[in-house]
Amino acid sequence: MESAQFLNKLSTSAGPKRYVLLLQRPRLMSEVESKLILKAVEHGLPGYSVIRLEEPNEGLKVLNVKNVEVVLIHHSVFSSEAEMVDVAIKLKERKKVTVMFVAKSEQELIAAYREKMSLYEEMDDYVSSPPDPTELFRKLQKVGTVEGRAAKRFSVDVSVKVMRVDSLDEYDALLDDMSLVGCGLSFQENYGFRREEQLRIKLPLFQFGIFHPQYGDFLKLALRVRRLSIRGQSIGCSIEHLTSMQHDCLVNLLEDIMHRQRMARLVSKDKKGAQLNAR
Repeated sequence: MESAQFLNKLSTSAGPKRYVLLLQRPRLMSEVESKLILKAVEHGLPGYSVIRLEEPNEGLKVLNVKNVEVVLIHHSVFSSEAEMVDVAIKLKERKKVTVMFVAKSEQELIAAYREKMSLYEEMDDYVSSPPDPTELFRKLQKVGTVEGRAAKRFSVDVSVKVMRVDSLDEYDALLDDMSLVGCGLSFQENYGFRREEQLRIKLPLFQFGIFHPQYGDFLKLALRVRRLSIRGQSIGCSIEHLTSMQHDCLVNLLEDIMHRQRMARLVSKDKKGAQLNAR
């Protein structure tokens, strides 16, 4: 057996069974395209079992009972690309999944995605219908990797409180970066955090100009340690058990960060332009 095949077998044999969900209506597609997509999925995501459904609501239910990691959404299920994006948001609110869009109108999909889902742009991808087999295969390979499922991260540098679930010990930490699926934290000392350890974090919403009617000035989230630096003072965590209300609040927070960073870049660009004109 070749080394690449052996490593792939090892990576797909451990852990719970993984699924890719296909949301498409074959009767509204050409037979060639339907077979092409299925073949690309089977070869691009060889460690995944395929679930095929035609109704978005059924897809949402499947996320509750199956370990779905990737969802392919075909335009045949929807009347517009905006509806595709709306369903993708509902899927992500239910579970952390990577979405591959097969769009009828590339420009309409991009416009709808930018308007509603800009925080997910490093998680998802798209192809135009009918898809090029090589392009779809390559992109499915990418979204099937851990790297492909990493959401867009924003530098934050805000002081936060972090608590260990098992001992209730609380520590001061610096929130280095944040995304919809995780965060990076650094501490003054090595507190001996363990991989898979459960933590709680209090995000100071007031520092971002946000007051939530339910959470007030602080958003509390459940974390799980995923990465440890060699010195033990920096950790990477995934966000666990995110409710719909917490998700919406986190989206507002990250949109505020994104807006501030965009404005800072524009100001910096204007200053550089003024300096060049003054020479």
